[in-house]
Amino acid sequence: MKIVNGADRSRPGVFIVDYRDAAGKRHVPSFPTEEEAEAFVERELAHRETGGVNLNCTFEDFLPTCLTLWRDVLELEEGTIENYLQICEGHIFPFFGTTRMRDVTLDNILEFKAHLKTQVTRGGKYKTPLKRGTVLLRGTITKIVGTLSGLFTLAIYKKIRPDNPAARNGRLANKQMQEQDRIQPIAVGKALTKPERDRLLLAARLVVNLTYYVWFCLLAGTGVRPGEARALRWKHIDLDGSQDLHDGVPMLSVLQSFKRKDRLGCTKNKKSRLVEIDPALCALLQAYYDLRQPQPGDFVFSEEASSNTALTGEKLRKPWPTLLALAGITRWVPIYCLRHTYASILIWAGVPTSFVCAQLGHVNTATTEKYYKHWIRSKSNGVLAKLDLARTLVVPPVARPRKGGGDSHGTPRNVNGCP
Repeated sequence: MKIVNGADRSRPGVFIVDYRDAAGKRHVPSFPTEEEAEAFVERELAHRETGGVNLNCTFEDFLPTCLTLWRDVLELEEGTIENYLQICEGHIFPFFGTTRMRDVTLDNILEFKAHLKTQVTRGGKYKTPLKRGTVLLRGTITKIVGTLSGLFTLAIYKKIRPDNPAARNGRLANKQMQEQDRIQPIAVGKALTKPERDRLLLAARLVVNLTYYVWFCLLAGTGVRPGEARALRWKHIDLDGSQDLHDGVPMLSVLQSFKRKDRLGCTKNKKSRLVEIDPALCALLQAYYDLRQPQPGDFVFSEEASSNTALTGEKLRKPWPTLLALAGITRWVPIYCLRHTYASILIWAGVPTSFVCAQLGHVNTATTEKYYKHWIRSKSNGVLAKLDLARTLVVPPVARPRKGGGDSHGTPRNVNGCP
């Protein structure tokens, strides 16, 4: 690529840029001044460095490049890419419109966050009026801003802009937030009380079939995540404790979990775990097993026509709003609250945090304690009686003077001096 004076090519009064594009095709545009020709060369060179991406592109123009990078370079899952597309089309594109990516500043990001706080959720197909029309949750806003930050990161990679205005938004400079600091305690209202749980399970017994009833009882009685419960197979459940080294304790093995788009994958922390089963729940599962007579490799919660096909999350969540109404629960809580209910009841009852942590599959007990700090008792609640010191300690008798007189041994005082 070079700039040639037009007079050398029988075109006086102009300056010619002689270059070939990526396909090898020759171009010779002309400009009235040498400065304009140099500016064109700079733009063309910058365009080549960015891999053919327009430096003045908008968010919507940059999306095809993002899709290529997500699939080919970062190798993201299709479910994650689909989630990013929904966020872009639903929130980012409508707000920024034709604004160029290189022109977005921190003030624009703060305006975008303020705009998100005024948005309301869309009415889902099976959402109750309690959930429909509420403002976006803080976690949802964080995901949207995180997606926007990811777009700016790719823009830096393509040399469209030198910085990421959405990164570290609201944080102190040069200080990364620790993993434990990101954990927020579960709100008290997100877990059901024991009477609320009992009313909900009673309503489930009356209005849904046995499969759905066992589904809700399993979530409330083990604390497993809904995706993990859907992925359970009968060979993962040991109802008599005879498998492996269970020592006669009924257990279920959590090995997989259903992700978005009904994709079967690993658990949240990518580790398997064993979960103890309550005797009452074990009896219910045994009755359910005797009734269906499944194969070991069949899903526990499967379609009636095919035991090899797990019930979808949409079907299993469909009766949930009705059960909340029948149980007299006026606040909206998702089906995931049964996991919080299980953990909060155990912790409030004084069960060791280490056991609850193992049941839930948390990385460490610090995570469990931070999530459920509202249910950790600060007083002994009668636990000190388990020291059983009454058998060992002997309290010696202490002589006390009587109110009516007498010495310390209780002998009456002779007031008149007579023996």
